[in-house]
Amino acid sequence: MRILCTFPGRAGDLLWALPTVRAIAESAGDPVGLQISGEFAPMVDLLCQQPYIRMVYADTNWNLSDWKERGLEHDWQPPAVAGYDQVIHLGYRRWPELPLPYEIFNNAVEHAPLALLPAPDLDRPWIQVRLWQEATPLPLTIGFTECHFETKVGLLALLQGRTQTPEEGFLAVMLAAPGSRWVTEADYPPIEWLEAARRIAASKALLADCSALHVLAVAIGVPVVCVEPMEARWNGIFWPLGQDGPQVTLVKGHDHRPTVDARHVGEALDRALQEG
Repeated sequence: MRILCTFPGRAGDLLWALPTVRAIAESAGDPVGLQISGEFAPMVDLLCQQPYIRMVYADTNWNLSDWKERGLEHDWQPPAVAGYDQVIHLGYRRWPELPLPYEIFNNAVEHAPLALLPAPDLDRPWIQVRLWQEATPLPLTIGFTECHFETKVGLLALLQGRTQTPEEGFLAVMLAAPGSRWVTEADYPPIEWLEAARRIAASKALLADCSALHVLAVAIGVPVVCVEPMEARWNGIFWPLGQDGPQVTLVKGHDHRPTVDARHVGEALDRALQEG
């Protein structure tokens, strides 16, 4: 049976959808097709490397930016699909109430005729890549969005003293999104999805905020130290593995609330790099 899964995005949500896509493929005994929004075409090379995915189609007629203009709250279903025996739409029908991978899994169970579909296995890495070998791997990768950009730039400046040696300098690589302020203002080179995955896989830990690169590291099986200034991102739906390690550690202060204090971040990084 030829099965197609569809999921619009965004990037982090798409990565959280993949454990369910893998469960569907393993249950069917055959890789599945995956249709995504055209906005996420840069992820296709990475997604196509996964053994449970037969092919990936980035639909240019299915774009998140169009939804508001078309008066749609959430266009979870692509405009058209063809050539498959079964199509399973994994996109959100509501604002998620469960941790994201389980919300997506429920969509598969409730809206597709699947028998005994196993729950997504988040303990087993679901992204595989060939290791990055273009240069010497560094122990720490960093992946921040532009949100609270100035705060994060300052944080990295304060952290350099904790994560460098006189001989080698700052022992980290920034995974800067093409076109972001990290590229245009902070002068980091842009890195595409597949290269970012390879660099993360070759590192001991990722320092990130609660965004797609944090999910990518979880999917690869690399520990994540998270710094998240945005309170809306502290919601439990974004933390299916919890906030206190060992896979994902949200840095918190003495009051047990998330913090950007460089001293607490440095201590969390020290532990992650020693254990990695």
